[in-house]
Amino acid sequence: VLRDIARGLRRACRENETCGRVEKDIFAVMLAYKTPEEIGERMEKLRPRLLSTAMKQKLGAEITFTAGVYLPADPCAEPVKDMLDKALIALSSSEGEGRKNKLFYYNASMTERRLQESRLMEQAARALKEGEFQLFIQPQVKLADGELAGAEALVRWQRPDGTVLLPDQFIPMFEHNGFILEFDFYMLEVLCRQLRAWLDTGFEVKPISINQSRRHLCDEAYLKKFCAAVDKYQVPHECIVFELTEGAFVCLLYTSDA
Repeated sequence: VLRDIARGLRRACRENETCGRVEKDIFAVMLAYKTPEEIGERMEKLRPRLLSTAMKQKLGAEITFTAGVYLPADPCAEPVKDMLDKALIALSSSEGEGRKNKLFYYNASMTERRLQESRLMEQAARALKEGEFQLFIQPQVKLADGELAGAEALVRWQRPDGTVLLPDQFIPMFEHNGFILEFDFYMLEVLCRQLRAWLDTGFEVKPISINQSRRHLCDEAYLKKFCAAVDKYQVPHECIVFELTEGAFVCLLYTSDA
């Protein structure tokens, strides 16, 4: 498939244009253009031609293509590497936005956001040690009678300066760089400590769901580690409920079919 895409890109390049494979399934192409609209039109025409008809028939499945696009004001004023980095930043900004067959154009705010994320990641390990990630419990009730049926464990990042970050401001970043693996077990332990405290005081405990990243599914020992963390606090297993993202179920189905 990668070779077929490479051939499709070479066919699409005109004189004085070039293309190449960066890594994995990421390719780069430098195109000449007069207007931004021209680039959009060329990309739309390029997509269906990236795979040959024979390869499409052989695969029997649709392959979608997403592109990060950087349009330099003066292509002679920047090194190629810098232009490529900006196109990659635009591509990475597409995560979680319904990437299927879309173009994402670079703008300066993307670099600023990347710098902010880098600063947050530098603070994350320290924040974990200093207990800045706070557990919140959101009740779940039965609509019929309002009776408490369970709860969901939520997290907020309470920073030293008083600001509070919501999960969508740091969880995708943790997912991207793998820190989520350590973070999930940290929050599981925080929840188990709270459950143990409630049980010791005689409170009736309802099942509480906790988010777990699909990235754990790559670890064959994951379930053993999860149960060991729960058993460390002697929390009955029926008090904990997994809450997995839709992506995790897709991954499980794909693995099963394979």
